[in-house]
Amino acid sequence: PTPGKSQNGNTPTPNDSLLSPRERRVTAELARGAGVEEIATALCISPHTARTHVRNVRRKLGARTSAEAVARALMLGLVALPAR
Repeated sequence: PTPGKSQNGNTPTPNDSLLSPRERRVTAELARGAGVEEIATALCISPHTARTHVRNVRRKLGARTSAEAVARALMLGLVALPAR
């Protein structure tokens, strides 16, 4: 998406700024079933940084688990279901 625009190209929504672009990418990786090590490899970051992003996503979404964070992100339209 274009900076300042929502994922569908319209005006920004409050949900668009809830997670950073990197946090949305981490959440999308979680949605496809990736673990911290896989996320780190996919995003070329350290596992420590990946864990920090996952922790921040869970905190921002008020989720106790990564699975709950993914479910909330899907409901809020922050990430899409992964393609099969």
